[in-house]
Amino acid sequence: VHTEEELARVLEVPGVENHLLGINNRDLGTFKVDLGLTEKLMSSPPGQQVRKVRLTEANVIPSWTARPEAQADVSTDK
Repeated sequence: VHTEEELARVLEVPGVENHLLGINNRDLGTFKVDLGLTEKLMSSPPGQQVRKVRLTEANVIPSWTARPEAQADVSTDK
């Protein structure tokens, strides 16, 4: 998902709590990556619902971890 609306729509799917939920931090219109998008979505009302059904950030694997060469491009330091 990439928007709050998409997240809300996904949560309406029966049995979604038994599946992996992915958040796309890349805007496919501009190809800009915003790592803050995950935090924004998880603090939205649909994101709070995700937390209630135990789909937590602990279950989310950042997509860049699948490509070691991409890790150098992304800083997660705060």
